[in-house]
Amino acid sequence: MALVDPPRASTRNERESGTDRRSSTGDLLGLAPYGEAVKLGVDRATSGIGQLLTWICKPAAEEIGLLFRDKIRAWRAVNAEKIAKETLRLLLERGDDPAKLAAPPQLVHAILDSGSWTEDELLQRLWAGLLASACNVEGNDNRSQKFVDHLKRLSPAQAKILKFACEMGPKKLTSAGLLYTEDFVVSIECLKTLTALRELEDIDAELDHLRHLGLLMENGGGIPLHSDATNANIAPSALGLYLFARCSGVASARDFYKDVTANPPENS
Repeated sequence: MALVDPPRASTRNERESGTDRRSSTGDLLGLAPYGEAVKLGVDRATSGIGQLLTWICKPAAEEIGLLFRDKIRAWRAVNAEKIAKETLRLLLERGDDPAKLAAPPQLVHAILDSGSWTEDELLQRLWAGLLASACNVEGNDNRSQKFVDHLKRLSPAQAKILKFACEMGPKKLTSAGLLYTEDFVVSIECLKTLTALRELEDIDAELDHLRHLGLLMENGGGIPLHSDATNANIAPSALGLYLFARCSGVASARDFYKDVTANPPENS
């Protein structure tokens, strides 16, 4: 089923009378009431998906707005607005003026389209971070595009495991300055507490899926076959580290894990 309805054509009366808001005001979302708020800046308009799209994605704003119009999509619209508000918070937190930033239209559409399917707060924050990390003055940062498919395939439990692994696991640099991790072994009880999953097979399946996505090291993710199943290695891969940095609103993994780059260990 197509997710985006075709734009409504202006009626003849609208064109002749000048009441077609899109043609007369250039409001690509068809949200003329937001126009003045946008002009007044962040202090007068810091919430809602309409403002964010007007700032960072004018070319695709109308299409994305149409994405959330009918009743079936009302629930998704609420989720998308939460992602938009969190994106604005991240941009303001890093000292940027959202009105001066842009992001690739295809990427904005993909993030809001996929991210709007979840109510999970952590996943919504990760989607917002992925969008924020793609916003710059030029509007040409497509590096987050490759992570959209990975993120939309994560369950809430997997997102919690990845976040924990990237934040708490040991991180090092290769001689070329690339990030990597070594073993990060935690107890199964720790993972049960972290994810609220109680069954061992569920924990094992979540770890296997993270490894399948390439977000955990090949020697991590899953519980060793010949073991007492009390521990698991959840060392994130370089891809997992990079994804989590972008999903935290930071464009560069080395900037995000700055403590590692400031004191690089010897290459093992």
